[in-house]
Amino acid sequence: MQHTVLIVDNEADNLRFLKALLEGKGYVVHQAPSARFAASLVRRNIGRYSLALIDYHMPEIMGDEATRLLHGIDRDLQVITISGDDSEEAFDTNLRAGSYLVLNRTISSSRLLSIVHN
Repeated sequence: MQHTVLIVDNEADNLRFLKALLEGKGYVVHQAPSARFAASLVRRNIGRYSLALIDYHMPEIMGDEATRLLHGIDRDLQVITISGDDSEEAFDTNLRAGSYLVLNRTISSSRLLSIVHN
């Protein structure tokens, strides 16, 4: 089964990097530069996404709110938050919002791929 991953990040470089990394391992990848755009994708594709990788620090809607927004559309969507903020507050905020995991932005590619695969 081919899995589809949604990447939500306002930084184009992060979108490109994650897309190349995941597609290189056989995943179908959709990208969203904002939480609002991600919500429109999820609405049109309910049940299609195996996982959403969401950046925590985005300008309009932060990652925790993005998680709540996407879960309001597809409650079964698995979410992993990626953040450069390694504070306990950021960690707790995202877990309370419904993220399955909160990962530091500096995570190695091999470790990220292992987590996505599992």
